[in-house]
Amino acid sequence: RPPHNCVLLEQLQQKHTLYRRGDVERGPTVSSKRVAMNMSWSTFVRLVAVIVPVSLGCTEAPATSQAARHRAFVARVDTLRESDSLFVARISRALVTPDGHLIVTDQVQRRVMEFDATGRPVRSFGRQGDGPGEFQGPTALTLWGRDSLVVTDISNRQISVFRRSDGSFLWRTSGLGSVSSAAPIGERLIVASLSPDPFMAAIVIDRNTRAGRRVLAVADSLTRDQLSVAAFPRSVVAARDGRVVSAFLWSDVASVYDSTLALQFTFAVPRRARRSIPPNLADTLLRVLNGSGRMTLIPALMTMEWLGDGRLAFVYKDWIAPPEGIADPARIVMDATLRVYATVVELDRLQACADVELPADWAENPHFLSDGRTLAGLGHVVGDSSRPTLELRRLDLRLEQCDWQPLAAMRPTHD
Repeated sequence: RPPHNCVLLEQLQQKHTLYRRGDVERGPTVSSKRVAMNMSWSTFVRLVAVIVPVSLGCTEAPATSQAARHRAFVARVDTLRESDSLFVARISRALVTPDGHLIVTDQVQRRVMEFDATGRPVRSFGRQGDGPGEFQGPTALTLWGRDSLVVTDISNRQISVFRRSDGSFLWRTSGLGSVSSAAPIGERLIVASLSPDPFMAAIVIDRNTRAGRRVLAVADSLTRDQLSVAAFPRSVVAARDGRVVSAFLWSDVASVYDSTLALQFTFAVPRRARRSIPPNLADTLLRVLNGSGRMTLIPALMTMEWLGDGRLAFVYKDWIAPPEGIADPARIVMDATLRVYATVVELDRLQACADVELPADWAENPHFLSDGRTLAGLGHVVGDSSRPTLELRRLDLRLEQCDWQPLAAMRPTHD
């Protein structure tokens, strides 16, 4: 019997869904307790990207007590009016447009859904496949210019560009690796991905040539001191006002670049309540995947979202193991509590409000995004009807009550 806060890989897979290219499994999966070490790179990527961000295990307690946490609360709830043909099966990512529309990528139906400002479904586009305008694993999406919508596809290893006004397909760029997010800066698109290259934070695509021109390099100090804990880094990017911010799934350090993509500085994202990242993360992951180690609870950076007044929110997901005394260890996975924290950073003032706890118990694994002013949660709420209700819950982060901490900016050194 494993310790109360440790579960085996097989038990975790029985709770959470694994996605395979061309075949979606919805429900319990059957797998071995051990994973062969001679697995392919693509298999390892899928296991790490899906299992570990929601893994449970043995780690230290949160940094602060329950009473000391700074919590956000729901200020407004909007209900999306799904129909029998226009509905979201499983949320991947979402964004709110300047005109108040909500656009959502659907992992299961492999399509994009759009709702207007009143919550009415407007259109859907895309379908499962490998061709133009088709998806295997739609993930992030972002607006690019006045009338372009970019959708990243982690399985097809590409970005697809659609006309925002009607959802028609425009063009795509493939061969980008397991793309996880994208952010525009003028005529360039910064595309983040999961890559075996520890010196690459993102690929830069030019709108005119539709090809990757250069690589967004990782700071030397970050490579030495931070990426050593994640041998297979998955990056996350955000861009606004001629500035690009890059961070990694399992690293507390972010990098800031100017409009020429030259590195300006790096800084550590403050931690107050979320768990720390294990110092030997790469070794831990390999032991878990080959069956010689237990699952480890790891806080994961899921997204970076721009708020009003130029503030940037780093959204982390964390899992809290239940208390001791559970008779059935398999119930640990079912009873675990998801906690979500947002650390809000003011880059101009170099200060941060660390680990605002976001409400996450109202839906199963809700997704968090910016509505242009504050953070909002998007998720399905189970009620009396046969179909769960899709809700957008806008939050009040209570930033006026924050104990703002200074950021220690590390400038690059030049010979």
